[in-house]
Amino acid sequence: FRTFDLDTEIELLDLELVATGPVAEVVGLLDHPRLDLIKGLGIKSKNIKGNAATRLVMKFPLRKDLKFDHVDIGAASSLRGVVLPGVALGNDLTDGDMVLHLDKRGMDVKGTAKLGAVPTQLEWTENFNAGAAFISRYVIKGIADDAARARFGLDFLAPYVKGPVDADLLITKHDAKRMTLAGALNLKGAGLSFADLGWRKLPGVSGLARLRLAIENDKAKALERLTIQAGDLKAAGSITLGPEGKSIAGFEFGSLVYGGNDLRVKGHYRADGGAVLNIVGTKGDIRYYLNKRDDGKAKLPLDITVNLGTVRAAPDAVISKLRGRLQRNMVDWQSLAVDGLVGKGVPLSMRIAREKGVRKLRIMSNDAGAALK
Repeated sequence: FRTFDLDTEIELLDLELVATGPVAEVVGLLDHPRLDLIKGLGIKSKNIKGNAATRLVMKFPLRKDLKFDHVDIGAASSLRGVVLPGVALGNDLTDGDMVLHLDKRGMDVKGTAKLGAVPTQLEWTENFNAGAAFISRYVIKGIADDAARARFGLDFLAPYVKGPVDADLLITKHDAKRMTLAGALNLKGAGLSFADLGWRKLPGVSGLARLRLAIENDKAKALERLTIQAGDLKAAGSITLGPEGKSIAGFEFGSLVYGGNDLRVKGHYRADGGAVLNIVGTKGDIRYYLNKRDDGKAKLPLDITVNLGTVRAAPDAVISKLRGRLQRNMVDWQSLAVDGLVGKGVPLSMRIAREKGVRKLRIMSNDAGAALK
């Protein structure tokens, strides 16, 4: 240590300490009541493992009424083999080899570690000031498989994404309850399947997704923004999640383009599990649904409203200005009321309705050839 400003009324002490040993001892020092630097992190020295080489610098005036506000403090540590339980979304940090810098304003940690058992490159920032824009921020780069995505609150992706995803994520803790997870996902190594659309992407085909996930009380609440570009699929929209954060409650895609479709789709799931859909757009292609064989299994109940510029029902059959409503139970279509134009603008009307307990299909048009293609 050294003292200076000896010719003034208040002398200053500059103290420097260098130490090696368990990380827990460093955390214990920083968590001392007189320093109280990391209280807000919820880190207890008894829970952290690993080794550290630390340089601690303190500068303060030699005065009887010394307060912490008068003290300048800084620390730099080289950390090896760090284990820290529950650091991000309840996931443990293990095998940490990192460099830490800390002062009264905050803490920065950079290095490599396993987060939720996923090898990652990690940048971790903590703000100690009450008026800071955020409390915690994690920049994470790694490859997440199916299990890892579930650990980070992305369970709802399981039916659609299979295999490794190269993730570049930013997790921000805004306050005690709210967090966001944002980033980019390289989908080339994963398979994608949207069975309800009749679309899929095999592993090896390029794909990129960008997302922003809102999290409250450590549960995923909503995918506030999602864009996907993979193969011939381009989609942009948002998804609302159920109370447990593991299932989809509703969605809205302002753009959904794939195959012969250019759509805007909004929907939600009813209490009975059925889906209510509103589908509009410039063009649709229903050949996948018309050619799909009935496997005899229970179907998802649907209530669909459509308004499409053109609909392709066969290679040489197009219905224009299609509007109407379709309703299906778990077995088959129970109600259909659809109107459009075929051929050279000839009106087409299709109806399914029950008459005396029997479902009947009626197709009415003055151009029978075009209507029956």
